[in-house]
Amino acid sequence: ADIVSGTPNPIGPNLLFQDDCKFRQMTAQEEVATLTRVPPDWLQTVHYDGESTCYAILEAPTKSPYHGIPYRVELTLAEDYPHTAPFIRFRCLITHFTVSEDGDVTGLGLTNLNQQWNNNTQHGIRDALTFIHDTLLGNKDIEVPIDVYLANWAQHPSSCECKLFPVGYQTYLDMTDKERKQKLLQQCCDEFNGAWHFRKERLSSVMAERIFGIVTYSSLCLHPSLFGDDHNNVYWKDEWFCSEFLAAWKDNKETAWRAILTKEAEGVYSFPLFTAEYCKMLVDEVDQYNGIESLPKHRPNSMNNYGLIINDIGLERMQDVLLIRYLRPIAALLFPDYGGETLDYHHSFIVSYSSSTDASLDMHIDDSDVTFNVNLVDTFEGSLLAFCGRFHNKDHRSHQISYSHKLGRCVVHVGVHRHGAKEISSGARSNLIVWGRSYQYRNSDAFAQSHSRALLQEPPDQICLSRTHDADYAQWKQ
Repeated sequence: ADIVSGTPNPIGPNLLFQDDCKFRQMTAQEEVATLTRVPPDWLQTVHYDGESTCYAILEAPTKSPYHGIPYRVELTLAEDYPHTAPFIRFRCLITHFTVSEDGDVTGLGLTNLNQQWNNNTQHGIRDALTFIHDTLLGNKDIEVPIDVYLANWAQHPSSCECKLFPVGYQTYLDMTDKERKQKLLQQCCDEFNGAWHFRKERLSSVMAERIFGIVTYSSLCLHPSLFGDDHNNVYWKDEWFCSEFLAAWKDNKETAWRAILTKEAEGVYSFPLFTAEYCKMLVDEVDQYNGIESLPKHRPNSMNNYGLIINDIGLERMQDVLLIRYLRPIAALLFPDYGGETLDYHHSFIVSYSSSTDASLDMHIDDSDVTFNVNLVDTFEGSLLAFCGRFHNKDHRSHQISYSHKLGRCVVHVGVHRHGAKEISSGARSNLIVWGRSYQYRNSDAFAQSHSRALLQEPPDQICLSRTHDADYAQWKQ
């Protein structure tokens, strides 16, 4: 699919039955054609890839806390579609009580969709999109079915009693007083639904705050071109990229890419990416946003106290394009075993270092599959980026290199590569961080294995110790 629709989900049904496949294709093609001719007023676009995936961009109901920005969704059609509901994944950032961090509609949302699907004799892509619009983006309450609650109760440790599970599940089953048993079940379900309602309201308010920031800032931004133009398919400009990078990207051959790559250490590479002019534009834009007190601002991650999540100011779509169109070829070349070939979503943010803000950053690994780190402001001394080993290797506390940032240059490594920012001596440093993530890789055994910490090497190099993450920090710190 083109960039407006997103990239196909690499995890799709295994097409074993040719007849089922043809029936699904014919059904989906007819449905999408009808939707295109007579779309609901909340549907911006819909596209079918001819195989197992349908993409759509839709809006939320006017009175919903999710109203104000478009939502990109992906429907994966099962082999026996339309008899089985499609699998739904949001391809944009959303905080919703039935949507996982990866964008999957799970839990109560999935249960409710399947119930609606099974209760109707006719259903299709329009029904799935209507469910997304009316129920999910409409922020409707979804009652917890009794069987779902009982399943949760059965898995809850019997020794841990609380309002939601006041007695052990077996104790509940053994009750002989049917009236008391039914009363207890109803009381517990009410508590359970109340907890879900609280979570729903909390997450929708977070999203409403984010939308407020994006919508409000859209008329206040310094450089509108930085935010792209979805309607005319205009995104990144050639003049924002270094000439060497642009030439390699246009050639798109391994020899061209390797010609611009510098191997800084094992598993750590750098390459020229942005011009000084683009770096200044982005920094000025971030400063402009930060200077408006009424706009919401959130920490980039659990370790950086200063910076800004640029997905939250309206730049998420541009970062989608940057990752998928421009950066993923490099990740595919260097890190195919870590999801580099299938990066399809991201967490993008600015970090800032100075003597008066964050002066350093403890040794850590990233919540990414592949990290791209670009320097935007180089008026500083110190603040070297120290690399040690990968989390799942025995040498993950052995120092490899201390990298010195250069304006517009990107350093790239896998997320489990242990690293930390040393103390800044003077001036200020700002960097754009793109945490590239792969849905396919994160649902694989390889991902779990890469996040299994290897046995601690003794003694560790001092520079590789982490006060935050190493339980034996006090033992080894000199």
